[in-house]
Amino acid sequence: MVDGLFWLAWWAAFRSSSAVRRRPRRASTPLPRVTSCRSAALAAGASVTFPTFVSAEVKDGYQFALERPDVLRVLPCYCGCGLTSGHKSNLDCFVLGQDKSGKVAFDEHASFCQTCLDIARDAKRLAAEGKSLPEIRAYVDQAHRQKGPSTDTPKPTALAAATDLGG
Repeated sequence: MVDGLFWLAWWAAFRSSSAVRRRPRRASTPLPRVTSCRSAALAAGASVTFPTFVSAEVKDGYQFALERPDVLRVLPCYCGCGLTSGHKSNLDCFVLGQDKSGKVAFDEHASFCQTCLDIARDAKRLAAEGKSLPEIRAYVDQAHRQKGPSTDTPKPTALAAATDLGG
């Protein structure tokens, strides 16, 4: 009961905070989700121009989201953005989607949310260590679940678990 009241109070306070008002509005026509292991821009060898809200302090998280959407897509975020922003995974904290030409639209949320960044940075480190998607997911769940309500992110499938994280 106390735990439920805590989350209700936290959610109400978060909804009224300036962080919620700063987030960009979603397009009326949703952009297609990023589905490839590498973004179209990176696969073509083009440089990516990040929006001004992607500062040097957070650029590594956004870069990892572009390089490894397959990893962040199976990781929940524990900052409450599933409730406040409609996010479904940690990837949504960084990327809104891609337009028809493959240009990536970025979400501002991770630029001011330390929890989102911490999850992406942990995932980057663990992927570099060769951990599997289920191992990365288990670590993120254990290390971050006390921070807040999670997004409704399905666990990696058996097929994804068998996939090499080589990119």
